[in-house]
Parts: sequence; C-alpha cells; structure tokens
Amino acid sequence: MSSALLGHVKKAGLSGLFLACVLSAAAAQPLAIEIVSAHAGADQRTGLPIISFKMSQASGKQFAELTAKSVGRKFEVRIDGRAVMAPVIREPILGGSGQISYPELTAETAKDLAQRLSAGNAKVEFDIVP
Repeated sequence: MSSALLGHVKKAGLSGLFLACVLSAAAAQPLAIEIVSAHAGADQRTGLPIISFKMSQASGKQFAELTAKSVGRKFEVRIDGRAVMAPVIREPILGGSGQISYPELTAETAKDLAQRLSAGNAKVEFDIVP
C-alpha cells in the first residue's frame, strides 16, 4: 500500500498523543484521530484479548460523526497497513473510545500493540468499506 493512501501519522511531543487516519468513503481527505491512550485487556464476554483505546475529545466527536453517517456499513480497521477486522457499524460510536480485537490477536501481541499505540509507534487506520 502506498504511503499516499495511508495519510499521515505523527506523535505530538512527549504527551503520548497519537494521530491515526480515518479514511472516509465520502471524503477524499483522511480524518486524523488523536489516540491519547491504549491498553491491552480481555473481552468480558469471551475472555479473548482486546486493545482498548481513548481518543481526544475533539477526535471523539469527529469519529462519532463519521460513524453516525456510516451505520450499516463495514468499517475496516488496519494496523500498520494490515487489515485486522471489518465489523459492521450497528450504531454511532460515541464517547471517544473503542476496542480492537481480531482472531490472531494474542495477549502478548495486544500488550505490545497497546504500548506501541500509546507511544505513537504504530499506525491505526479506519476505513469505511464501500
């Protein structure tokens, strides 16, 4: 995948802010989302590993607007350019936080990815699938 398609990612100083790109099918330009924290855990229902993340307040609002416009559509999640999941958006994702899980995710990988996300060393992209 070309870097032109990936948009941009940058770390904001020592604060641990991380910008991830959200690509909208309706918009030609990516929407940058600030991830302010991420941590590994386990899904309460299944016990499977997950990565929980929190966005800045402004990014959470933009993310909510994007998902509100995309209810019923697939939402591909990519980590470092690799598609890991593509759930259907059942309702707007509000509150500025989310979770990532996929079949190959192990507890060790979840911990590593959460640390990389918090440090700004991993790229997360969200793309509305046509």
